[in-house]
Formats: sequence, structure tokens, C-alpha cells
Amino acid sequence: MILVLVDSMERYSFFRRLISPIQSEARFLFVTTEPLAHLLLIARGFRSVYVNRRQSVADKYMEEAEATNFRRSIEILSGCLSEDRAKKDAASVMGRILQILSEHEIEACLLWNGQQLAGRVLTYLCNIHGIRRRVMEISNLPNKLFVDSQGVNALSTIGGNPSILDALTMPDEQKHVDWLAEYEHYKASPLPQSTVTFSKKAKRLVNYALKYPFGGACRTEFSQVRRRGRGKTMFVTGPCSLEELKQRRYMFLPLQVSSDTQIKLHSDVDNIEAIRIAAGKAKDAALRLAVKIHPAETDVRAINEIVSMQKIPNSRSLRFPQST
Repeated sequence: MILVLVDSMERYSFFRRLISPIQSEARFLFVTTEPLAHLLLIARGFRSVYVNRRQSVADKYMEEAEATNFRRSIEILSGCLSEDRAKKDAASVMGRILQILSEHEIEACLLWNGQQLAGRVLTYLCNIHGIRRRVMEISNLPNKLFVDSQGVNALSTIGGNPSILDALTMPDEQKHVDWLAEYEHYKASPLPQSTVTFSKKAKRLVNYALKYPFGGACRTEFSQVRRRGRGKTMFVTGPCSLEELKQRRYMFLPLQVSSDTQIKLHSDVDNIEAIRIAAGKAKDAALRLAVKIHPAETDVRAINEIVSMQKIPNSRSLRFPQST
């Protein structure tokens, strides 16, 4: 049996699409911290186990939860969960997954990114019990998905041993040209993760509301939910035409999402510090600094802080013709 971790409504949508076509080829069991995802999975004929904040279970596994390194979870680093709440949630997730492992023969686990609280707990238990895992992430390449046995980004197998790439056969020139054309066409459109429909927003709202009566684990603090709003970027940054860019000499700094694990876990500087560093380099080179906020950025406070830095001489936060 393959255990699939769903720790957000976005992950529910992804794994449902991924597994539905192969549902008959293997046995899948979902474990989720999201009440709406749990209900929808059951309605679609999947097997699902829901993780809630059961105090008795949490108390039993509080000590072992320390071994999961939960303090490095993205929810704590982004201020979405307090350390005390995160520890109790980690213990609740651990208790539920251990129960699953005692009742089912789990051969492998699927999870997204692995740096969220529930993902860290599952990774720890996979290591302890010798269970294979596959960690997934957006590849930033057209029609591709990054899948690795160790982790993603800096924690991936390639991240730990880049020389693996040296053994790969180089493509011929025409294949590379064709791929580059496809890549540029793909990047000319908004990122898939930057598009949020009314349906997605409604599901998030319903799911968040259900976490209260159902005692959902890993529930983001409400103050943090209010900080996040899609579409804010376009109102606080100025448009920039290609003609304007052609007439200026500038240094370009594209930013990462402020809460991304690459920044929170694998970078010595955050977006704000990166802007300060780039502003200094641009000044030394007598260039304007053009800062591009990531199109998938949703943290209103982070956006406002970035935009406020336009007071730095020769810097400007821009909204480009295409959000790529």
C-alpha cells in the first residue's frame, strides 16, 4: 500500500489528479490534515485518514516529536504556527501515522516538498521504519514534475551530488533549440501556481472553517491567513513597458516567494536583504535597480515591505508585461 500525505487543499487537488488515472494499479491510502480534503477523497472513492488535534495522542508522542526537527518546518519559520502549537500538531500527526503503520503494510510514501510540519513528521517516520518515499515539487519546466527519493531543491539527490549530471548524455543542438523554444513559450504565460480561481478560494475558506469544529491539525493562525491575498501585487507596483526597459540601463533582481523553503531554509539572505545588496551593487555600477516581485507572492505584508523600499535611490519595484 502507498501512503499519500495531503497537507493542504492544493496538495489534495494535485494528488487527486495524479492518482485517479492509476487508482486501480495500486492500493493508495491518503492521510490528511485537511477536513474538506478528507471528505472529498471519501466521496470520490479513495481511502482517507484524517488527522486532528487529539490531546491524548499529542501528549503521548510529545517527546518523540522533538526528533522530527519540527522547529524547521516552514509553518513556524513563516509565523503561521506557534512553536507550542506546532509541537502538539507534530505529535498528533505522528500518532496517527504510527497507527496507520501498525494497521497497514505501507510500502512507500508520497509527499509534496517535505518541509512542512506534517511532511517532516512523515519523513522522520519513513527513515525510522525503512519505508521508501518520493518527494515531489514543481520543476519550473514545461510538463515536468520533480520527484526525488531524498527531497527537493537543495535537499535533493542532485543537490547533494551535482556530479550526477555529468554522466547524462548531452542532447544534440536541434533538440536543445526545440526545447528552448518550448520553454520560452511556457514562460511567456503566468505561472500555474500564481493563478487562483474563485473555486480554489472557496475551498480554502470552507476547509479552514471546518478545521475549528473538526479540530484540524496544522491550522494556520487566523492573523496569518489575513496577511495573504492574491492580486495585491498589481495594485502596489507600477507597470513597466518593454519600450521603457529598452531605454534604461538597469540591474534586474527577480525575487523568490518570501515564504519559500529555498529562502527560509537554504539561503543566507531573505528578499529584503537581497534588495539591499543588489541596490548597493547597482549604485556602484551606476545602474537603476529593477526589482520583480514573484508572481506567486501572496503575503501582503511582504509585498508592502518590498514596495516601500522604492525609496532606495535608483531602485524601483516593477510589474512586467508578462508575469513569468
